[in-house]
Amino acid sequence: MPILNWNAAIILDQTQAVVTARMAQVVSEMAADAKKSVSRPNPGGRDPSLPGEPPKRVTGNLEEHIGFEVASDPRLVRGRFGVRDRKAVPYAMRLEFGFVGIDSRGRHYNQAPRPFLRPAFLRLKARALQILRGGAL
Repeated sequence: MPILNWNAAIILDQTQAVVTARMAQVVSEMAADAKKSVSRPNPGGRDPSLPGEPPKRVTGNLEEHIGFEVASDPRLVRGRFGVRDRKAVPYAMRLEFGFVGIDSRGRHYNQAPRPFLRPAFLRLKARALQILRGGAL
């Protein structure tokens, strides 16, 4: 009778590597989609986006700071995409969610949301699930 040895550690390591690679693919595509949505030119800021539209590019600072990361440990693989350095782009959350009030510098705002991250996630959610489940890469 053949003997079967089960080496769970090797299988779990291989599975984690595959899931980590797939998560990297997912968040990379979401970051690229968000970058594309904020790349419409608006030199000098004279033609801003309408409320509800993604913000247009004036300097390219927001676009440059959109990125992604993947972290994993034996029990979890976590992928994130978004603005990598909030200090370099302090207005990113105000654009994504809108802001009404006075900021820390005393400026008054009544700015409607101009989302760019949430729409990227929603556009690619079905594809992300397909990739994570083992479908198209």
